[in-house]
Amino acid sequence: MFEDIGNAIVSGFEAAGEAVEEVVGVVVDAAEDVANAIIEFIREAVNSIVDWIDYNIGGFVAGIARFIAGIINGILRIVEDIVRGIASIVRALGKAIGSLIRFDFAGFFRGLGDLALGLINLGIIIVRAIFGGYIVGGVIEQFERRELRDFVEALVRE
Repeated sequence: MFEDIGNAIVSGFEAAGEAVEEVVGVVVDAAEDVANAIIEFIREAVNSIVDWIDYNIGGFVAGIARFIAGIINGILRIVEDIVRGIASIVRALGKAIGSLIRFDFAGFFRGLGDLALGLINLGIIIVRAIFGGYIVGGVIEQFERRELRDFVEALVRE
């Protein structure tokens, strides 16, 4: 009889731990998807505006537009990576808590390891943002987009 009660209690903890992990995973995935969709929409809008300026105005104004768009896209990349980093941290925390509720100590320590890696990754993202790596990368990417478009158009004309 006591064994059956113990099994029922353990099953309850097991279900609660799984529920915590699932709820955290679903909420984080949904939030990350929404953030990524918004960021991608803004990025596409910025790129479309730059393309229009390239085709219709060109010259110095187009260069300035590409530079500004590069800065904007660099900032969007910062936000995207920070969202991804925070999502990773929250997922790891959910796994750790769910494992602890299930009395799965190996899973708990694995979750803590994932949490530590997520924090380190977020720190790297922040350092890269502080030193302007994202901004420089965004500007370079904008000018490379234009060079690639020019190259493809030249190939098509030939």
